[in-house]
Amino acid sequence: MTYVIEAVIAREELLRAATDAPLATLAAGWALLPVRGPSGDELGFWKLTAELAASAAEWSKTGPVAYVEAEFWAGVGSQRAVVWEGGEVVFGPVQLEEGDQPPAEGTAISQALRRIGVVAEEDQDAFDAVGLGRHRHTADWV
Repeated sequence: MTYVIEAVIAREELLRAATDAPLATLAAGWALLPVRGPSGDELGFWKLTAELAASAAEWSKTGPVAYVEAEFWAGVGSQRAVVWEGGEVVFGPVQLEEGDQPPAEGTAISQALRRIGVVAEEDQDAFDAVGLGRHRHTADWV
């Protein structure tokens, strides 16, 4: 089964103040802005455009903002993540390519989520803590 996500993730109040675009509410006060637009290649990402990166940097002046991408099929795939805070990139970009073993710190997305402040229970990772497994495709979040 395929899993694909391209999205901005931040505190819900931050994203609601920053954009009028449709958001998906995640667990514990987090929200997701699905990215369904044209392809972009900013910082080595599939959908991150220079315009969206500039917006994320601007939004991060009021709190940390992550951009994440993943594509998996039958448990095999890749993911990327970057975090802005105070208008600057403070984490990444980090990528985990097909065949790479996740580092001890966790996958790229889980590391980014922890960096923006997601707290997971002892028996779960940050990806599960915010509920990113709820939908299998970016478009399903809207």
